This record gives sequence, C-alpha cells and structure tokens, in this order.
Amino acid sequence: MSRRPEIIDAKTIMADYHLKKHDAYRILHNADCPVLTGGSGGKFLVERSAFEAYLFRGRERVKE
Repeated sequence: MSRRPEIIDAKTIMADYHLKKHDAYRILHNADCPVLTGGSGGKFLVERSAFEAYLFRGRERVKE
C-alpha cells in the first residue's frame, strides 16, 4: 500500500521551520511555491516534501 504524502498548512510551516507569519505567507504567495490550495481567503496547503524541495533548492541540506 502506498503511503500518502504529508500535507501541511501555514501554521505548521511557521512552527516547523521557525518562520514568522509574514515570512511564511510571503513564501506561500510566491508563484514558484508548490501550493496545492490557498490564496483569496483559502487555506494554504502544501505537500511537505515538495515544500522542502522548494525551500532548500540549490542548497545542500546539512544533516543533523
């Protein structure tokens, strides 16, 4: 059985990536951001793996 992708919202993005509300929504409003739904009063939803790929594109992520 295939595993469903994890879908996150703006509040989760703010908490998990330590972003201020303004910064999280600025990223989500970017045309390149892989948002599934959102804008115009809708709730922003994005797949976590796609969001991380977008957020860390062009950078090698340091393993903790």
